[in-house]
Amino acid sequence: MSSCYHNGLGQLTQQYQAVTGAVDTSSTPYVGYNYSDPSNGSLPTGMVYPNGRTINYNYGDTGGVLMGNSNAMLDNAIGRLDGIVDGTNSGDAGQVLEQYSYLGLSTIVARNHPQTGINLTLVGASGSIGTGGDQYVGLDQLGRIVNQNWVNSTGSTVDGYTNTYYATDSAGNQWTVFNNPQTGDFGGEHLSGQR
Repeated sequence: MSSCYHNGLGQLTQQYQAVTGAVDTSSTPYVGYNYSDPSNGSLPTGMVYPNGRTINYNYGDTGGVLMGNSNAMLDNAIGRLDGIVDGTNSGDAGQVLEQYSYLGLSTIVARNHPQTGINLTLVGASGSIGTGGDQYVGLDQLGRIVNQNWVNSTGSTVDGYTNTYYATDSAGNQWTVFNNPQTGDFGGEHLSGQR
């Protein structure tokens, strides 16, 4: 069984889930969700797991500046998620788990993971030109994702990670094609809901 609580804005604040039996809010573990003040947009600011570990969401505030984001001031001003950071009781407080780079206001073109050094990117290596005539080799001329690359901190493709390619057929249906160079697996599927 599960039980959820919301704040006055309808945002989820606590989610209880009992493995067996009914939820007892005095003893059932829950995940808590934190938000900024409504005058600041009531943006999600973090999660608290049942064991007390917290995950914080940064919007270019002090945490964004510390993560070296050159767009930190813009992210903070428009409430755009800059990164996800380990909080208290994590054993690694302050560790950046994921940081985002954007094209325009909302298109994520890179998801960097400083802890592992394995990053997802739509941006090509220096000097690479995509089909759109720019550095975004993972996007086509219409801004659709055509290639997601997993790279290490030096920009080299990471062995064992599946690079995903996307294509659109003549009817406008989007397809995804998987290519795992380590295993040789290759396949594709129609993305449901796309017409």
